Amino acid sequence: MVLEESREEKSRLESCEEEMRGESQVEARVKKLGARVAQSLLASDASALEGLLDDGFVLRMPDGERIMKEELLHLVANRQMRYDSLMLELGGVHVYDGQVAFLSGHCNCDKFFRGRRMAGRFPFTALWVCRRGNWQIVAIHHLEADERGRAATP
Repeated sequence: MVLEESREEKSRLESCEEEMRGESQVEARVKKLGARVAQSLLASDASALEGLLDDGFVLRMPDGERIMKEELLHLVANRQMRYDSLMLELGGVHVYDGQVAFLSGHCNCDKFFRGRRMAGRFPFTALWVCRRGNWQIVAIHHLEADERGRAATP
């Protein structure tokens, strides 16, 4: 009986070690996908962006506005949201049960959004979920530009 318990405990430890290795792979995967999102936005490529966004995706703007997936894709496709420059500073990735990842960081950008020029360093958080082996963004929350950058209007 004691031998069975220690085998079971060893199996649990191995499982935890595998999970930890998996999380580091998940972190790398989420960061790589975050870079693909940035590339899609820079290229105004709504079709590439579409596959990275969950059907229930929502973008929360600093003023509280909620932009759903279809509207965001429309804005990008019609160049009502376009980036002249976009650089991500990725912070931490926190993975939960290998299926949910929370990414935080800053985006340094110069963009046009609905006719307004916006430039600065904006903090953001992104929630990623893995369904059927496919990682997609469920939500992004952009915050006001921090002290190193401010939004500008024309």
